[in-house]
Formats: sequence, structure tokens, C-alpha cells
Amino acid sequence: MSKASKESYPYSVVIPAGGSGQRMQDNTTDPKTSVSKQFQLILGKSVLEHAVSEFLADQDCQFIYIAVTDAEVNRIRDLFNDSRVHIIRGGKTRMQSVLAGLNVLKSHVDSEAWVMVHDAARANLYASDLEKLKKSVYPEAYGGILATPSKDTLKLVEENCVSTTLPREKIWHALTPQMFRIGKLYSAMNQAVLEGIELSDESSALEFIGAKVVLVAGRSDNIKLTYPEDLQIMRNLINARLNATS
Repeated sequence: MSKASKESYPYSVVIPAGGSGQRMQDNTTDPKTSVSKQFQLILGKSVLEHAVSEFLADQDCQFIYIAVTDAEVNRIRDLFNDSRVHIIRGGKTRMQSVLAGLNVLKSHVDSEAWVMVHDAARANLYASDLEKLKKSVYPEAYGGILATPSKDTLKLVEENCVSTTLPREKIWHALTPQMFRIGKLYSAMNQAVLEGIELSDESSALEFIGAKVVLVAGRSDNIKLTYPEDLQIMRNLINARLNATS
């Protein structure tokens, strides 16, 4: 199929990028990792630049809103030279930053249009996963997420002791991007705010209102930079991916 006849799946992206990566900083004595995790360098580019790169390469991507702290607005703006990228001021939490992005975005697009939310520290997204997510979720009423089945036996812990073993066949790891209709995500997140619920991801907002969220199997190497040891793993993964496509 030629590019001219390629089916279109237009969407926008919100990237909450205001976090300092406290878990990463709390677990290291290396002064290099005192830098916010989205600014760590991999092959000469920041983690954030790698996280955004597949969206910039995708013609279906219409707008990208990166929500950052006041102190980092200019620094992040200087990383990108694409008219689709807009740097906005985020909130103190992921939830507040995503809502800030949705607030701006919904004034430019229809409420039934699609938005993806992606972690600023998730830098190894493959174009194949992005395509799979779009094609799987586009027919849906609410949206869906990339996820991978658990490879490990998982334990529920109470007071630092094992409470029970969870059924592994029913456990999946949620990844990003997560893709939803803008109006439905915005409404669900605001309802959670009113109820005093703090959400760890956007799917949780739709789950909170009882909506159906489709699960799309993604690659397990779409990892998030969280702890110091993740940085070298991510470097190896990105280096292998870029070498394979060069």
C-alpha cells in the first residue's frame, strides 16, 4: 500500500513531563542522575526527545502538548523544531498535567477526536506498536491502552509481608501510549478530581466511570525510566532499535 493510500487515524498527544523522577534520585548516589529523568541523554538525545520521536515521524499526529514545570518551559521548547509541538505549563501531579493538556487541546479539536497520553520517560516506543494501538482502538467508543502480560508471579503485600499471590494469567502491565476520545477522558478525569481520586494512569479514569477500555498487546521493551539501573537498559534497547532500522 502506498503512502498516498494509507488509511488515516488522526490523533493528538499529551505528554506530562513535569516530574523530577524522585524514585530514580532516591536510589542513587551518582550526581549524574540528579538530572530530571526526561533530560538524561541517550545517544546524544534526551529521553524526552526519544519519547516524542515516533509521534513526530507519524503523519497521523496532529498536535503534541508537553506539560512541564515553569522552570523547564524554555529548556524543553529548545529541544523541538516542529510546529505540532506545544509546550504548556503543567500541574504538580501527572493528573493535573494531563488535564492541563486536555484543557488546551479540546479548544482545537472535536470532543470525539482521539488523544494519546504518553510517559515522558518511556523512550523506546516502536512505530509498530503505535500503528497497532491506532487500528485497534479507533472503532471503540472510549479507548484503549498498550499493555503486556505479566511474566512474573506477583504478590500482594501488607506490612512488608506477602498477603496473597495474584493470578498471573489475569495480570497485565499497563504501558503508554494510552488512547482515548478526548471528551470522554476529560469528563472522566474531572469526575475523579471531584471525588478526590488520584489516578496513576488515564485508563483508571475511564475504569472509574465504568467505561470499557480495550487492551492492546504491546512490546515488553517499551519500558519506563524509573530507577537508575533502567538507564543503561534503555540505552541498550534504543541502540539496538536504531541499529536495526538504519
